Amino acid sequence: MDIVLTIPKKQYERHNNILREVMEIDDRVLLWVFKRIPKIEVGECVHFVKNGRVEYFMTVIGKRGYRQQTLMMKYPIWHTEIIAVRGFQGFRYKWWSDNEI
Repeated sequence: MDIVLTIPKKQYERHNNILREVMEIDDRVLLWVFKRIPKIEVGECVHFVKNGRVEYFMTVIGKRGYRQQTLMMKYPIWHTEIIAVRGFQGFRYKWWSDNEI
């Protein structure tokens, strides 16, 4: 089941720098640690909210850590999703269908 995460405004610049590195270097992955573990499997997606909309997603390529609380994600191809959404804390499960985009 895909999940949705909000990037806090104060973290935009830092996250953009990390994302740029992940996109430019083929073998780089993004690690994301969760306090509450989402129900997500390898091959599913994590969608990121920035600037009041879901902007892009990354694909989960692995899970590790105690009770698999760390996701390893890879950026597949540039994909922009134009879905307006208010920010929130933590994560949510994806609520829209792909044909709504």
